[in-house]
Amino acid sequence: MAHAKHNSQGESERGGQNKLDASNPSRDDSSEKNQHPTHTHEANRLTNHLGAPPTHTRGCAYLSCPIWLRLTWILILLLPIMRAIGKAIRIPGEENINSWAMTELMISNTAGFVRRGLGGSLLLWLHQFSPSPFLQEFGLLLALTTIFASSLLILKGCLRLSPFDGFLIMFSPLSYPTFLSYATETVFRKDALAILFIIVALLGLLLSEHRQYVFLLVMACIILPVLTFIHEMIPFFCLVPLLLIYAPLLLRRIQSSSRAIIVAAALLLPCLATLALIRANSHPTLPQVVAMCQAWQQYYPALACSPIRDAGTFSTMADQSGSLQALEWIHSEPYSGRFRIEGVLVIFYLCAMAIGPLGRLVAVQTSRNRIQGGCVALLIGIFVLIPTTPMYWLGTDFGRWLGMATTIFVIITCNRRFTLSLVNALQEIGFFHLPLHRLGHWQWQRSLYANSNGLILLINFCLIPQAYHVLIWEYSPQLRILLKPFGL
Repeated sequence: MAHAKHNSQGESERGGQNKLDASNPSRDDSSEKNQHPTHTHEANRLTNHLGAPPTHTRGCAYLSCPIWLRLTWILILLLPIMRAIGKAIRIPGEENINSWAMTELMISNTAGFVRRGLGGSLLLWLHQFSPSPFLQEFGLLLALTTIFASSLLILKGCLRLSPFDGFLIMFSPLSYPTFLSYATETVFRKDALAILFIIVALLGLLLSEHRQYVFLLVMACIILPVLTFIHEMIPFFCLVPLLLIYAPLLLRRIQSSSRAIIVAAALLLPCLATLALIRANSHPTLPQVVAMCQAWQQYYPALACSPIRDAGTFSTMADQSGSLQALEWIHSEPYSGRFRIEGVLVIFYLCAMAIGPLGRLVAVQTSRNRIQGGCVALLIGIFVLIPTTPMYWLGTDFGRWLGMATTIFVIITCNRRFTLSLVNALQEIGFFHLPLHRLGHWQWQRSLYANSNGLILLINFCLIPQAYHVLIWEYSPQLRILLKPFGL
């Protein structure tokens, strides 16, 4: 009984501490160290956000490590970022103007076509004022911006953890920047725009509360519908995560859960109306596709508009039978069985990421134990990933969509300001009083955490080896020769 009373007292003090952090994130960390001496050893360690070295795990947090270990750690974590940048820089030389990546940027509103046409129309208009064509350079700029912005935010979160946890996050084959090692084209169009939209939404948390509310209205009612006209899939990745990021704000401002849900539902309407309009104009005619292609020929004479079948994305728009056949092939046996198995592995992997390194990151950011941090990370993952599932029945670009959604999940979880506000909101509604959180004993935490990390390593190196295979294969021709006798 005394032990239970003791834990409840520590829990209430940690809750009050979290509220102070959310209301004043810039507060001096020294005040966090003067907490009640009856906290458990794990809670005391977690309340030191970046300073105190872990005593129950091997390794050390970044700021408490020797300088040589810090430099080594940073160099290792920078490897996938440099690799992704190197792949992106080669895009202009590798992609000709008739490739899928380039022609997808050319879809415009020419001849009255609506779906995905706004971005291409803006680029086509800007070409009138440019002394030379710049479409490939624009693709490179979009790629590099996405890589820098997403990778640095993820790297910032990794530096709050031990080297092992940071390695598992930064080298995850399902999220940027390692995902770009074998799928660089994912930084084009909807991929880059969706990730940059979420990054801008997180930056909005730096504003005052009143301005955050206005910012949310602008992002949900203006910016996101505009992006929907550029690509109709962007709301599947961005709308629910946007509402999740600002859910604590809505609860604080409206002070009623039911009214907050109504407001959140109202914020869905502009995007839903935009999607309905796009759906009514989603199938272009052959004359529209030819006119769209010919509008770009004055700037790119090598663009193949006659016959249209050689013009990358335009050929697919003119004749959608190939896409329908690919979709039918994906959902047929035995391929559908293989995809179901891969889907189960991906679900296990993402759950292990949430319970393991990402849950540990949430725990460090919010002064919670590992069980509670893992539950919060799982909740974020559910809200980010579940809205994208309908797309897997409508198309075949599974890898790109999974990489986008997982990257958004990791970026949101790495944002300390958001996780603090979310934990405070969850505490107010009694989330941490669920029976699952009674498993917060240190032995349970350590076992679950270790098993999750082991599962991640197993899937990384045995079941999803493509990212590391490409990293090694393309970095060193000599190593390729050495590995050839082993069939690698």
